[in-house]
Amino acid sequence: MAKRKKDDEYRTFQDEWTEEFAFVERAGSAVCLICNDKIASMKRSNVKRHFDTRHATFASKYPAGDSRKKACQELLSRVQATQQHLRVWTRQGDYNSASFAGSLAIVRNGKPFTDGEYAKTFMLDVANELFDDLPNKDKIIKRIQDMPLSARTVHDRTVMMATQVEETQVKDINAAPFFSLALDESTDVSHLSQFSVIARYAAGDTLREESLAVLPIKGSTRGRLLHFEKLRQFKDACTASEPTKNFDLKQLAGFTSSLLQSFKARFGEFREHTRLFKFITHPNECSLNADDLSYIPAVSVRDFEAEVADLKASDMWVNKFKSLNEDLERIARQKAELASKHMWTEMKKLQPEDQLIIQTWNALPVTYDTLKRVSIAVLTMFGSMYSCEQSFSHLKNIKSNLRSRLTDESLNACMKLNLTKYQPDYKAISKSMQHQKSH
Repeated sequence: MAKRKKDDEYRTFQDEWTEEFAFVERAGSAVCLICNDKIASMKRSNVKRHFDTRHATFASKYPAGDSRKKACQELLSRVQATQQHLRVWTRQGDYNSASFAGSLAIVRNGKPFTDGEYAKTFMLDVANELFDDLPNKDKIIKRIQDMPLSARTVHDRTVMMATQVEETQVKDINAAPFFSLALDESTDVSHLSQFSVIARYAAGDTLREESLAVLPIKGSTRGRLLHFEKLRQFKDACTASEPTKNFDLKQLAGFTSSLLQSFKARFGEFREHTRLFKFITHPNECSLNADDLSYIPAVSVRDFEAEVADLKASDMWVNKFKSLNEDLERIARQKAELASKHMWTEMKKLQPEDQLIIQTWNALPVTYDTLKRVSIAVLTMFGSMYSCEQSFSHLKNIKSNLRSRLTDESLNACMKLNLTKYQPDYKAISKSMQHQKSH
């Protein structure tokens, strides 16, 4: 029995090993304070062997006795301080992440920045009742109290998240083969004209319509001044040196250089080029000519014709597009049935048709690159002005009579976060921030 007790002691960490060999116990292992190596087998002989062979210099500099005890204690204090800083840093990240989450909820519900303090008061009142029977109630209350949600904090968090979203938008637009812009103007509650810029582009298997900016327009906005001179100003802003405005305008399908001359003619041409729109779902049935392809930048007619002939000869890809059209017809029937029953929520859950189409095109190999470019260019064209209407609906909700003095920067940030489909990565932002207690 005595022998078993002695064996158990040799397999259990002994406190004196800290002062003798600079080791501590961590997660069931002996960890060296000097090099941070772990020894799984907790035997004195193993710990001593590591210390004598790996840290002979330390052993000679601090001989066994008071000097070594003091040196080992200093090492232990440093490790504990580092761990404490790590815990504090992690806790600060939690506070900041919570602050970003709260700010995003406030902005996306169209509430003013000052509602941050109200939200905190609300949470404290609820927490006092909801967690009254929990042993860590005081800790929960303290965390809510320390979460920054002042009006200034909510504003700053909003701008930071909007900036991050904008950087993602620009990155995806520059990576897209084509993109289109929808430009519209409306007047806010202060009778100031606001110029809305919406982009439509393909990002992977997703077609996105994103609000790039809401720009105030000073002076008159009638007719030609709004639609053409302001477009030139926007183009100049896009090509400025600022990294977040660094759009590659060569990718823009049908930019504004000849917009004034061809503005009226383009509406009539839509009827003349129905084959171009039919091509994206029936490439094996449509025949496009050079005139049809002239609207797509940098497309070789010769390559296009060769790839079309190859696709029509491939039973696999012909069947792929037949299957696509069957799926599109099925979705159309489901939409009609749900609409007749006024089941609008269920209708929103259906897969978007344009996503189904672009997934099919992305499945094609690189040998059909020209066909894919044509289809994506057509898909990036706006089918309606719904995004602009939605933009101005949010504008009226955000810049209301009670918030008529909202700055251009704040308005643009709020609009972007309300209209974007991107989710801000506020955890990444909060990691780089220093925690500040609420005020």
